[in-house]
Amino acid sequence: MTSFSLSALLKVRARVNTEATNWIQQDLEAVRSRASQINYTLASNALAGANTLTLTSVTGLSPGERITIGRSVSAYTINTVNTGTNTVQLSASLPGAQTAGTTVYNVSKCTATAAANGYANIVLQNLPTLPNGGSRTIAGKSYTLTRSAVVQAAAPFEVLQITYGVQRAGETTPIMSMYTEVIPNVAFQCARN
Repeated sequence: MTSFSLSALLKVRARVNTEATNWIQQDLEAVRSRASQINYTLASNALAGANTLTLTSVTGLSPGERITIGRSVSAYTINTVNTGTNTVQLSASLPGAQTAGTTVYNVSKCTATAAANGYANIVLQNLPTLPNGGSRTIAGKSYTLTRSAVVQAAAPFEVLQITYGVQRAGETTPIMSMYTEVIPNVAFQCARN
């Protein structure tokens, strides 16, 4: 009888641990997906003399930041960002035409001197909601999922540090915890010396 009870208990624990791990993994995949969506490319051709560009996304771009377009060494300052039309207006006109699909590099994010100005902060500000609102019933018991995220405290401010915990409702000690780091793909486009 004792071995039967112990076997049942171990099966329940294994199920709880598996479901808790899957729950964390589900959220982590959603965070990684958001991080991979931060990408700046021209959505349409830009003619020579243009100072307004339509991008595939303007998430995280701000007035005053500097960008380069394609292989150009010239940097342009962003005057305005329109999230409704995914356009940026530049302080200067383009000397030559650029084709749709050309990569736009955010020089300001690559050389950020504060956590609030780096790529990881864009992910932090756009985190998805927790799966199931952070509550779930596993093996007949209520559990909560917590996620704590901060931007790495040292330059280049591209790493989002995330700590997860799954705990039984009403308890403070997690049954499972995990630490991981997420780097937005766009950060790998930054030139390194």
